Amino acid sequence: MEQENKHQDQQTFTVARIAALFPKDLVEKLALVQRELGGEVYLVGGSVRDLVLGRIPGDLDLTVAYDAEQWAERLRQLTGGTYVELGREEGAAGWCSGRGWT
Repeated sequence: MEQENKHQDQQTFTVARIAALFPKDLVEKLALVQRELGGEVYLVGGSVRDLVLGRIPGDLDLTVAYDAEQWAERLRQLTGGTYVELGREEGAAGWCSGRGWT
């Protein structure tokens, strides 16, 4: 019985539910890049924290399985944002849209 109540308190975060929180054009561009470059994409960091706390995330923190530089550059091309090198040795890169979404 205790285990059952524990599950009732948990929120379910589906891709559609999370995607609905962000601008449709951004979600469509992320989906396009995922189709083009492949690999797995994960929601991480403050975005997850905000969702768990019932808040709307102020930005979009993602990590990809590989080719972060290529992902960031492709998003820059599609959105006109800025490519940011975060760690050459680690292959880490970022993208800032200039509209509050990173």
